[in-house]
Amino acid sequence: MILSPLPNHKPRMLPVGVLKSSGEIDSEDGARILYCENVVHALRMVRKNGGQGIAIRSPEKYRWLRIETCGLTIYPIGTKIDLGEAILFRDYCFKKGISARSIQGMGFYLLRQSLYGPTTLEESVTMPTKLFPSGAFTLAVPGVHSNLYQSDIRGAYLHSLGTIHHPVTYTEVRRIALSELAQHDSGFALVSFRSRHPYTPKIGTKGATVFEISPVWSTVLLSTHDLRVALAMGTDLRLKRAWIPVGSRKVFGAFLSEMSDARESMPIIAKLASNSVWGSFVAGSTVKRIEFTPGGPTKTYAMPPRAKLCPPLAFSVIASLRVRIIMEGIGTGTVQAHTDGILSDRPIQTGDSIGDWRSSNIVSEACIVRPACYSVTVNGETTYKVSGHSGGSERLRRMFRERIDYDTQENSYQPPRSARVPFGRSR
Repeated sequence: MILSPLPNHKPRMLPVGVLKSSGEIDSEDGARILYCENVVHALRMVRKNGGQGIAIRSPEKYRWLRIETCGLTIYPIGTKIDLGEAILFRDYCFKKGISARSIQGMGFYLLRQSLYGPTTLEESVTMPTKLFPSGAFTLAVPGVHSNLYQSDIRGAYLHSLGTIHHPVTYTEVRRIALSELAQHDSGFALVSFRSRHPYTPKIGTKGATVFEISPVWSTVLLSTHDLRVALAMGTDLRLKRAWIPVGSRKVFGAFLSEMSDARESMPIIAKLASNSVWGSFVAGSTVKRIEFTPGGPTKTYAMPPRAKLCPPLAFSVIASLRVRIIMEGIGTGTVQAHTDGILSDRPIQTGDSIGDWRSSNIVSEACIVRPACYSVTVNGETTYKVSGHSGGSERLRRMFRERIDYDTQENSYQPPRSARVPFGRSR
């Protein structure tokens, strides 16, 4: 694909506002674009007054992209932001020729605006991309753990996108030494493997990325980042095909520099805008349009599927983060790991710049069920992480309790004796 800078056009200065988690609206006069902290309030509005919503449908839930009602376009963001920061970001983008829209959309436009000219991104359609483990590395030690450090990588996705090399093209080969192939940045290998170590990624039965000992031979598409880990872990590998990068270069270094500066003055909204950009290159989920009638039923329509722009680029980003978590973050005292951070008995602090590790919190107690279901207590306040939702509300506490009950009944999950009192205790 060819990614081009934005064409020259006159942007529109659109008033913006924030739909608060309390349901109140804080906005400029005449605002027609709202950034929504909690999608529940936007859904209440559209169900009462009518309108439509655009959402990505996954097996577990709808992820709402935008909701249109009462002449308003509402973009759910799932976090608290200040109106002043939203206005500052709107003005920042306006000066660069970008009108207000979704924060993710503005982030992608800023990426394009940072390019020096039309840029070729090799899609390599011959790769069996369905065999790539596209999830992050996750680890969970079930139970209740005390006195932990919460460490993560600053601006992990932004830093990875801005520092990885992406080729002008790929050369496909069938014979090359794995040790030689592993030296290439952003290359790929289709391999059969069997692993004696749990940190080799493969595809699970439901399409998820799993990391476990595999005594039987499996076939998977790995990036050269993953390949280096597999070789270090002593994994048995048999190469089938490889894609060697040719003409590698850092494509988005200017975007990394620009957004690193923006995060200093607009930390929350610039983080939202930059962290989601990498996923735009591999987004291809089922998108639905839902029509609401005031106080009545809804109608759902399937929208045309979105073409994936450049999967190898997005795969290189997630693989590079996955490897950093494994090689830099994991230790014997690590009890939980996710996309860009860990909970461990030791802190990791390497610097204050984007891409450095930081130790952000001391966790007095962590209750862990599985990788996407856990709670942490910091300074007496408990935050629950359940199926992509994070917060301290009573609703999330109930969801957390329900996940524990489900795992106990359906999957024979039994938390350690020490975990049973905290799991059932209200905060």
